[in-house]
Amino acid sequence: MPAFIYTVRDSLLNLDKLSSSDSVFLLSLTLFTASDQELKNHLTSNLEKFEELLSFFINNEKDKADDALTSVGCNAIYTDKKYPGCVFIQILTFETMEAGFIQVADSTLLPGVSFDEFIYIEEAYEGWYIYRIM
Repeated sequence: MPAFIYTVRDSLLNLDKLSSSDSVFLLSLTLFTASDQELKNHLTSNLEKFEELLSFFINNEKDKADDALTSVGCNAIYTDKKYPGCVFIQILTFETMEAGFIQVADSTLLPGVSFDEFIYIEEAYEGWYIYRIM
């Protein structure tokens, strides 16, 4: 990742007081720059919140889903026609880079790992995966 992403994160970490939107952005940026193990830990320690977010999304409760996204440090939840059965929870995206979580009942439906798109997918909890796109 470009060095300025870490510079922005570190600058926000050093501020005495953050606005609500800056706090949300800092959490997302911290997760975006986190190690794979840290992402797995974040998912498993907040699994109940992620399950609730998924429920809001499935039931088309947009306002509740938006609040739930914020609470877990993510900025989008979506499905993709290319990957039926998968729900993507995006932490953050920058240019072509993206990191987040995938919920899927059947692991055979997961995207394939390749140099072109998904460079990393790993199960963090049953039915829940972390992913990175470059």
